[in-house]
Amino acid sequence: MHDLLPMMALVNQDMFQWVSRPVHVVTQEGIAKGQSIADFRPNATAQPNAIRIALDLDYRQFYWSFMTNMTDEKG
Repeated sequence: MHDLLPMMALVNQDMFQWVSRPVHVVTQEGIAKGQSIADFRPNATAQPNAIRIALDLDYRQFYWSFMTNMTDEKG
């Protein structure tokens, strides 16, 4: 699923609910090294370098699209 969802998001962006938030990748040594951390505090505003993050998806639309493409049935 984790490989399928980004591909589906490229093709069907309206299937997802998006927010823009600043994201930082921790690169220094420590417990958080390698993590991507988004700022979801109420006072965090969308900045020019903000990243779009999908928080939710329309599961029925996802399922229908996936099954239609995998079975080639248009129903």
